[in-house]
Formats: sequence, C-alpha cells, structure tokens
Amino acid sequence: MEAIEAAPMQEGQQSLSSTEIVSKVLSKSSTFLQNVGLPTLKPSSRSVVSSQVRELQAQLEAKEQESVQLKQESAQLKQEVASQAYEIDSLKKGQQETHALLRQLINFN
Repeated sequence: MEAIEAAPMQEGQQSLSSTEIVSKVLSKSSTFLQNVGLPTLKPSSRSVVSSQVRELQAQLEAKEQESVQLKQESAQLKQEVASQAYEIDSLKKGQQETHALLRQLINFN
C-alpha cells in the first residue's frame, strides 16, 4: 500500500485516497471493506478512459516512430537512386567514347 501511495502520479491524474489504495490492495474476493462499512471501488469510467487515452497515446507514438523510420528509409533510397543514376550516366558516356574510338579505328582501315 505504501508503494502505491508513494508512486509518482502521471500528468493530469489525481492522487488516490486511502480507501482507493486499500481497495486496490485487497483481493477481489475480500469482504473486509464491506464488513467495516466502506464501499468497494469498481473501475470508474475515468480510469477506463484514462487507460484508453494511454493506449491511444502509445499507438500514436508507435505510428510517429514508424513514420520517422519510413522517412529515413525513403531519404536513403532516394540517395541510392541518385547515386545509381550518376553511375549509369558515367557508364553511358564511357560507352559513347568507346563507340567513337571504334568508329575511328574502323574508318582508318
């Protein structure tokens, strides 16, 4: 219980009351709280919404990381394409020069 009470709260989250902490620690089948006249806590809609928000935030973060990775891969592929295009142009020029030399040799004979 002390660990739950000492745990840091997330941004926008309210601190838990002593009753809420005891309710979390006790087993689900325990009747202690009912016997002492305290209501047992059921998951509130706020906690459900909070968990859904955290899940959506995690999904959003994963998508953003995926997007960054895809952008990096795209930039790398563009660089490779540019490098290959330069190499192709160099090979074409070399081929044209070779053909020109062959024509000159044929014309001399």
